[in-house]
Amino acid sequence: MKSNQTRNDLNYHIIFSTKNREAILTIEHFCQMREWAKEKAMEIGILIHALNGYKDHVHILLSIPPKLSVSYTVMRIKGYLSYKMSDVYWQEGYAVYVVESKNFNRIAKYIHRQKEHHESGIDDIGIAA
Repeated sequence: MKSNQTRNDLNYHIIFSTKNREAILTIEHFCQMREWAKEKAMEIGILIHALNGYKDHVHILLSIPPKLSVSYTVMRIKGYLSYKMSDVYWQEGYAVYVVESKNFNRIAKYIHRQKEHHESGIDDIGIAA
């Protein structure tokens, strides 16, 4: 992300789960979540590069400006998705990983390919899950 005088490359891979890891998320849920998360992202000033997941969890690749904390951003995204999705509840907490520029495309691909990843039993580097 770039502003007038500041350049940063603060990319994060966020993962959070449904309450009790219930396998309730569908393709339709993910299509809607992408739209709603982008709405909230525009409002708070972040950039979502990828959002996908599997039946019981969500992965998001995003850029956050230095003025916003990761916890604030995740709270706003999860909260907005909860508000919009009255039939889905989220487990407390989340996982967050810093994504270096050299790994950005690999992580984006991993997020886009969640269904294949989980149904194959093999992760993206060839190790049995």
